[in-house]
Amino acid sequence: MQFGYELYKLATKKMFYLFLAIVLVGNGVLFFISRQDSFLIDEILPRYREILAEYEGLSTEETIDRLREVETKLDAYSQILGVSGIPDEAQRQQQLDELQKQFPKEYDDYVKHPEQVKALQQDEFVYRRLIQEANYIEGFDESIDNIKAQAEKMQQISIFGQKGTFSYNNIMKTPEDFAPLRSLPLSFGDSTGLTAASTFRITDGLLLLFSFFLCFLLFLQEKESGLFTLLRTAKNGRARLAGAKLLSAVLIVFIVSLICYGTIFASAAYIYGGFGDLSRYVQSMQAFSRCTIPMTVGQYIIVFLLSKAAAMLLITLLFAAVFSLSSSSGQAYVLIGIVICINFVTYLLIPPYSYLNLFKYMNFFELTDTYALYAQYQNINLFTLPVDRVLFSYGFSACLAVLSVAGIFLVFVKGIKLRGAAFLQKASDRIARLLARVRKSSRLFSHELFKLLIGGKAAVLLLAVILLTIYGLRQTELFLYTQEQVYVEYANTLAGALNDQKIQYIEAERASLDAIGEEISALYEKAALGEISSQDAEIQATLLRNRQQEKEEPLRVIEQQSAYLQTLKETRGITGAFVNVRYTKEFFDRPESGQVTSILYIFLLIFAASYLVSYEYQTGMVRIVTAAKHGKRRLFFTKYGVLFLFAIVLWAVLYSRELIDMMRFFPIGDLNVPIQSIEQFSEIPVSMSIGTYLFCLYGLRLFGGLIVCAFTLSLSVFRIRRAFLILISSAVFLLPMLFEMLGLFSLLSFTANGLFCLNEISALPDGFFTAIIEAIVFALLCGAFGLAAKRRFCNE
Repeated sequence: MQFGYELYKLATKKMFYLFLAIVLVGNGVLFFISRQDSFLIDEILPRYREILAEYEGLSTEETIDRLREVETKLDAYSQILGVSGIPDEAQRQQQLDELQKQFPKEYDDYVKHPEQVKALQQDEFVYRRLIQEANYIEGFDESIDNIKAQAEKMQQISIFGQKGTFSYNNIMKTPEDFAPLRSLPLSFGDSTGLTAASTFRITDGLLLLFSFFLCFLLFLQEKESGLFTLLRTAKNGRARLAGAKLLSAVLIVFIVSLICYGTIFASAAYIYGGFGDLSRYVQSMQAFSRCTIPMTVGQYIIVFLLSKAAAMLLITLLFAAVFSLSSSSGQAYVLIGIVICINFVTYLLIPPYSYLNLFKYMNFFELTDTYALYAQYQNINLFTLPVDRVLFSYGFSACLAVLSVAGIFLVFVKGIKLRGAAFLQKASDRIARLLARVRKSSRLFSHELFKLLIGGKAAVLLLAVILLTIYGLRQTELFLYTQEQVYVEYANTLAGALNDQKIQYIEAERASLDAIGEEISALYEKAALGEISSQDAEIQATLLRNRQQEKEEPLRVIEQQSAYLQTLKETRGITGAFVNVRYTKEFFDRPESGQVTSILYIFLLIFAASYLVSYEYQTGMVRIVTAAKHGKRRLFFTKYGVLFLFAIVLWAVLYSRELIDMMRFFPIGDLNVPIQSIEQFSEIPVSMSIGTYLFCLYGLRLFGGLIVCAFTLSLSVFRIRRAFLILISSAVFLLPMLFEMLGLFSLLSFTANGLFCLNEISALPDGFFTAIIEAIVFALLCGAFGLAAKRRFCNE
């Protein structure tokens, strides 16, 4: 009965549904936009599966033998091509003769079947990947034996050979843990999708926030409203009430966790083309070579989902215990903040092999890192005894869960309060006083700021955004296939303003490629006249063809850039410069990434702005505050100032991720060159540098955020319920952005989308001016609306 009532209470809260929807939808969307490079997904992995399918039906040993033959061919062709570039003919011929003796069959194929050689070389990247897997599988048992041999050697070293120490015990235990893996039937299969899903940590952050919010609703909200004391005096208001709340929290978090992590694996299977044979052992993949538990891919996915859900349940129980023991939200926030800080510091600073690694693995960040838990072998130093990390994690989690549950029941049954509550209250008061000193603001400003951050949960939102930004930072280099690598070399050579020397360089490169046909004809003529051998002629011709194939497409892109820059100079008088279009495309031409970030930014601002005034109307405090000194005009503008400050901080955190990724992995070059150097922005009518354009891009996004705040805050003055207020503001700002992202409608010129999508609207004729005009129009409308709201507020 009570369990059902707790679920019913949650079911009546609109904010619960809203937060749940954000977690479920945002989880899948963020995984989609953080996927690896499209060329790897669209070209490499499909071809990998096609080639692997050719070996279907063969045993692992037969597949390895076939791949060894391919490896020999690739090595031979590579050496022949290298020797063919030697300018001295006598030396070149001598080395070719030696290669012919060393690789007679491969050399003959290279000369007689150049089309087969070309096809094989086109798939070299994929074959090298398969050969790397073959090397790993073939040497797996030997690596297990080496672990035992290495352990025996280390025992002879004095610092490791002392019995009774952790080092000695760990050395003795490691070979025993890896011994069951010997002779496992390993098989081929790609690990990209499985590792992408396993290492995606943003879901952890989203669920951590969801657990925090859920525990607040179940365990703290009634304390703040004064109902908790009344409930404890009622029949079944103690142990049974605690059990009902715990069961509700556990059930909801468990189901939502399975859905979220299941969504990630389903999305990874769709994006990366599946996980291969689910019955093969995970040890078949090098990413899981340190996993000491023999399990198949299918078993790993199940264990992973359950382990992640268990970790989230533990965090939920800990949050529930803290909220139960705390007498106010301030105490709870301070205590949870301290716990998270301690966890993060130990996770970050203590090395894995330190004697203090016991403390490193007793925290949230390690317990939720399920991939590392199973894929990376590690023993914990527990009083010199090496304890398997998996066993230690489960044991520690079980103890912490029992203590958390016991603490919750003690609070409900005995009415126990957290000792040191006065200290926590002082800490929360100090935080409030610290906020009061922001920009030397008045007490009114600090009060509104504290109300927004603590009462409106804006501090939690800000912390969540910081965590998501850190988790969302790119971890891998930008994938470049061969022709893109050639283009990057061209772009680096030609970087800077277009001039006559660069035009001459491009013309010389084109002439060199166009002359390849004549050079090949000349080679065949020399072979016909007996000046060179036909084999030598064919080898050099193949080398020339490969060079032409590698450079043709990159040079064509460079020529297009050159022609565009010359036209730009002639028609508009703008001296453009060569920029790396591969990098600029990655930064400027990924609309889905910027749109998702802007959608999150808009929603968080609406959520925060909807609290400041509507809370006072709902609690009946508006008449009191407006009757006080400075409670009208000054209070009204203070609310705007507080909200604008929050919008600026949130903007800086959210949009920093894409700038950090750009600077680390695909720098767009000199920021002083004209933005029109990038053809995508040829429609921008005024000459400006890339740096100035970036200022406009992020400045308009910030301005759009301020417009969202101003509109929502002004609308709340008209006594609209908070849920309905969020709905209206979302319809005005959020819904058009969703339509834009999904490609259903393009509303850049008629809504605030232009403020957040400057990259897209600038590609349209007069689009840049349209965005500026939109900014002016929205500023005027919000200004007029704000004045009307001010009069309404001051007349309360």
